[in-house]
Parts: sequence; C-alpha cells; structure tokens
Amino acid sequence: MKRNQAGQTVEDFIDSNAMFLMYNPNDPNTFIHYCGSSTNPDLAMVSTNIADQYAKTVIGDPGSGHRMTKLTFEMKTKVKNCVPRVMWNFKKAKWNDFTTLAQTLVQEIPNDLTPYQEAKAFSDALKTSAKKNIPRGRIFQ
Repeated sequence: MKRNQAGQTVEDFIDSNAMFLMYNPNDPNTFIHYCGSSTNPDLAMVSTNIADQYAKTVIGDPGSGHRMTKLTFEMKTKVKNCVPRVMWNFKKAKWNDFTTLAQTLVQEIPNDLTPYQEAKAFSDALKTSAKKNIPRGRIFQ
C-alpha cells in the first residue's frame, strides 16, 4: 500500500491512541470532484473498546459535491433517567421555629438591592429556614 507523510501520521495516531478507523472500502466516496473523480478524505475514528457499537453511513450527495457521513452509536446498556426527589415531612415540621427564623432572615435583607436580588435573598431566607426546621423524608426515585 502506498502511503504519504499525512497517511503515516494518521496511522501513527490511530496506533498510539487505541483508535479504530471506521472505513469500509465498499462505502461510496465522500468527496466528488467537478471533473468526475472522487476521493474519501473524511475519516471517522472511534475508541477500540466501543468500536463495535458504532455504525457509519454515507448519506447521498446533497448537491454540493460532498457527501455527508453519519455515525450512529448504539448503547449496550440502558440508561435509567431518574431524578431522586427528597420529600419534606411537613407533619413533623417545627412551624413556630420556621416562622421565627424566616422572619429574622427576611428582616436582615438590605433595602438597597435590585428586585432580582431581593427576590433571591427572600427565597434563600425561606430555604434556609425550611432546611433547619422541616425534616426531610424518604428519597423517592
């Protein structure tokens, strides 16, 4: 096989980084020259430990003379999308302490803040009071 310096550099990179070149000689070339010749300058590389989970598809010519390449990754394991929710136990809350602390923290908010800063400070005061006086319940997923 005939190699130039750029090809040797790419090959050295692939070998030294445990990469796999997603190349199939039966795929259509991705670059079509105006004189009719075509080449395959687009290289797609993936890590060797997940190379079997990738598929490469060359999409038809969109009219620009350059076919697009699409890589598809298929995960072997399913990802469970769940956000743990912490439930508050309002029945065991110390409401008098909550009210006292919230009022104290709200009174400490300076008057020279912007409306946005005041709203944030008020919200932070309520959160602080809630975290100290309302016990947390179970975590549901």
